[in-house]
Amino acid sequence: MNESNNPGAIATSAGLGTTPFVTEPDSPWPDGYSLAGERKALADILDADGAEGDPRWPRVLEFERREREFEEAQARYSQRQGAEDAVTYAEATAFKYLGNLVNDDRDTMVVHTLEAYRLFIGRTSSPDGRLPAIPGGKRQASALRVLWLQTTQDNPYADWGLLLHEQATARLRKLLADHIDECGERIRALAARGLALTLQVSARPETLELGFRSPYGYGVCELIVDYDLFVRYMKTLARKNQISDEVARTKLRETNRQIRGAWNEVVRFERVLMRPEFREVSRADFLPGADATARARAEGIQQLLPGLPAEIFDGTLVPQHRRRRPWTEEERASMRTAAALLQSAVHDGGTTALT
Repeated sequence: MNESNNPGAIATSAGLGTTPFVTEPDSPWPDGYSLAGERKALADILDADGAEGDPRWPRVLEFERREREFEEAQARYSQRQGAEDAVTYAEATAFKYLGNLVNDDRDTMVVHTLEAYRLFIGRTSSPDGRLPAIPGGKRQASALRVLWLQTTQDNPYADWGLLLHEQATARLRKLLADHIDECGERIRALAARGLALTLQVSARPETLELGFRSPYGYGVCELIVDYDLFVRYMKTLARKNQISDEVARTKLRETNRQIRGAWNEVVRFERVLMRPEFREVSRADFLPGADATARARAEGIQQLLPGLPAEIFDGTLVPQHRRRRPWTEEERASMRTAAALLQSAVHDGGTTALT
């Protein structure tokens, strides 16, 4: 049994009699036997010739036995997918053949208004150049997917772009919800006075199939259907003499402009991050010890996308959906230190790549 809970402590084992061995608190054995500790303690004789005469030879034999035992346990654990002992081998191995989740049916979005449909499909620039290109919901979803995929390589600018999108979307959905509530209250007030108005619908609404490959595409569509409902309310109120045509056009134009402004920002991030020289950007580029190529990436992207918040770099703020594994505490501490140094470098007016 263990005689100490501290790593590196010496204990005795029934299997070794009075022979000491190194223990550790996280040992897989009840007596605390430490494979790593013993490997280090016996390093000079584990592969030595003629070591049988060494007084530590019983420890070597025990180490080899425990090592085999541990490797066999790991192999069994892997083969059985970590299943409990009550689970049969056939049940355990079936785990790795279980299929991924897929849609049992189609995901769809129903659109009633031309304005919302245009918001979804966007517009390219006209051949004569008089009409500029306007990114639509489909283009926005594609840009968001690029940023989402780049979080795999721990790109802080991808995190930043996604967070800006999430914040803008929350603000825009709140704006639309307030507009819709105001319109709905107006119609309910009329109904209370005896005038029941019906919300207009399309004579032939368009049902669009959705198949986005990132979570963010569905969020874009949620905003579009909110906007579609808002357009229907505005046109209903104008058609039925509750507001003027000009008021309806102005509110729709202002709301549309805000949505497109937010979407343009995401597309701007995507265009920068997809430039060949910035496709490999990661937080490691900003850390001490980064090579010259990494430092050049870090300095270059800060010129095009200045002002990366420290709270994003150090992981205090993260997007809702992110493909990178969570950091260890050691990594998190390293990022906090780097974020503080980056902020200091910016405030001092010097380079923001840590060298």
